[in-house]
Amino acid sequence: AKCEEMCRAAEISQRSLKTMEPVAVHAVRKQTHPAPQKQLNNCKYCGKKHPPKKEACPAYGAECLSCHGRNHFARVCKSADKKPRRGGKPQAQGRKKPSVHTLQEEDNYVMTVTARDTEKTYSMSHPKYETQVNAKMALEGHLVNFQLDLGATCNVMPKHILLNNNIHYNLRGTRRVLKMYNNSAVKTEGETDLKMRNHKTGQSYVVNFVIIDSDSVPLLGANAIQQIGVVTVHYDRIAA
Repeated sequence: AKCEEMCRAAEISQRSLKTMEPVAVHAVRKQTHPAPQKQLNNCKYCGKKHPPKKEACPAYGAECLSCHGRNHFARVCKSADKKPRRGGKPQAQGRKKPSVHTLQEEDNYVMTVTARDTEKTYSMSHPKYETQVNAKMALEGHLVNFQLDLGATCNVMPKHILLNNNIHYNLRGTRRVLKMYNNSAVKTEGETDLKMRNHKTGQSYVVNFVIIDSDSVPLLGANAIQQIGVVTVHYDRIAA
């Protein structure tokens, strides 16, 4: 009987093992979503798109060219069309600021330079001023277009100008080499003196020219253009 009970217990345990099934366990991962990007809107101070921080705004610390206010550009200035209020306090002028040179690029074609110790700004791309200045002078009775070059140390005359106008000249001196603005070298054929007249002032001059065989334009250098009075250098405004 004891042996029979042991056999029954073994049989029951085997049946229970067969009914037990493995349980599948699934790991649950937390879904992560990327942080939504903030939409960049046009800044009301500079008119461009940038992060909402004052340090990222190019107009921060700049002066408006329209109302001379601070921290905004003229393109978004709201006070440009407003009339000044009566009895208002006059705008302070000559206010000091840190001694630094500030470059303010407001548009693609406008660059302003802020002068030291003042809040006045001066445009460096004003259409009133030409990038290249020419002047027509009578050379031995023939009208010739000269380029005025304050950086040139001598007056240069291409030989083809003299030949095309039948201007007679006498060469003197030895040949030398001129170093041009682009570091190129040009050999000269000598020097000559020619009579030049400014029809605007009625004054005549004897000008020394260096003759070159080139297709370039005639050039009046710094010494000549200052003597005939077409250019005046204000040495009191520069550190020469």
